[in-house]
Amino acid sequence: MEEKKADIVALVETWADNSTPDCLIADPEHYNLFRKDREGCKKQAGGGVAIAIKKGLQAVRMESLEVDGVEVMWIKLICLRLNVLIGVVYAPAYDAQVFSKLRTSMELIPPFLRRNILLVGDFNCPKIVWDGDTSGNSERDRDFIQLKNEFKLAESERHHSKAGTKRITTRPALRYPTGLRSQHQDR
Repeated sequence: MEEKKADIVALVETWADNSTPDCLIADPEHYNLFRKDREGCKKQAGGGVAIAIKKGLQAVRMESLEVDGVEVMWIKLICLRLNVLIGVVYAPAYDAQVFSKLRTSMELIPPFLRRNILLVGDFNCPKIVWDGDTSGNSERDRDFIQLKNEFKLAESERHHSKAGTKRITTRPALRYPTGLRSQHQDR
């Protein structure tokens, strides 16, 4: 983001709270910042998600899709011929119910927006078999695979980080022309 080349930057584990100014996360001259700091979670420190959208792109936060108890934020990117729903999620490894909470959020998505979903984040499922069925390594993995199948999500990036940071989409070929960068911040 320092080079200001990315049009959209998704951040997980921002560790921001209401004392953190937006300018410490994204350059306000070049980006509009949408953020959801950690609230009401088992652990108070850490977490948080944000999306920085380059100025000039039209985007709106879809707070009506957010639910309590899960660090997920949705942004509708308004393009000339289609709208893209971008979600960023942080799924802490200690939360066994995180994917059922994410399902509750995704069930709120109107059908016309479900065709163009880009979901990025840290799912904390490093041992998951993405091409597999619902017989994952753990109940948590199986719940995520089931969610992926329910909403017809497909893995669109083969890069696997140690923590399980991924990008999945409802259209594997969907690419915003100027590029999307996913950034995972470890602290």
